[in-house]
Amino acid sequence: MAKEWLRYIFWVVIGAALGAIFTTHLFLNSAQKDIARQRESLRSEKQAMDTINESAKKILAQRDACWARFNKATVLIERQASDRGVSPNPLAGARWFIPAEVKPTYYGEAASALYYQIENGNKLVGPFLPEVDRSPQK
Repeated sequence: MAKEWLRYIFWVVIGAALGAIFTTHLFLNSAQKDIARQRESLRSEKQAMDTINESAKKILAQRDACWARFNKATVLIERQASDRGVSPNPLAGARWFIPAEVKPTYYGEAASALYYQIENGNKLVGPFLPEVDRSPQK
């Protein structure tokens, strides 16, 4: 009779062990699938963040280029016929001050106009000849 109880105990222990192994296997497969899904989700989120970072860098570069143009100024000078020599004051005869870096178009005689760029720290760069438009004005 003692052997029959041992046989029942043996089969209960074997059944419990097989149940534990089966249950562990199910949970591990489920956990591995969840981990794989989360990895894929993180991978796609990282790609989205990389795309956003690249576009943000492009936008910041465009903003900085725009701000750099507004950290400068343009002075258009219209000179009289008698002032065409070298003047000790390059801004003598200044007519227009534009608070941005632009290449102005001058309507009139090309020799009578010059422009300078004023950069950061009041550094004067130039003179430059503006584009000239000789089309008849209305």
